[in-house]
Amino acid sequence: MVVELNAKSQITLPDEICKELNLSTGDLFEVSVQEGNILLTPVIVYPKKYRDDLRSEIMKVKAQIASGKQPRFDSVEAMLDDLDDCITFDLPF
Repeated sequence: MVVELNAKSQITLPDEICKELNLSTGDLFEVSVQEGNILLTPVIVYPKKYRDDLRSEIMKVKAQIASGKQPRFDSVEAMLDDLDDCITFDLPF
């Protein structure tokens, strides 16, 4: 597929590619050059509060592991239920 670079150094991604990759208006991309090729990689940027809350949760788990107080579960479902009960931050999506 051939696209044209316009005067503002912009290209338009064809609809077929957007549909195939489930891309939407406002999606963000990292742009890089690899071996002479332009690479567009979709990215998600999480708000600072979300990252800080997640970092805090990770530090709590690391402290539990270090103290030997990490809970054990009989099944993945039990673990997920416990995680649902202890998650204290809002997901950005």
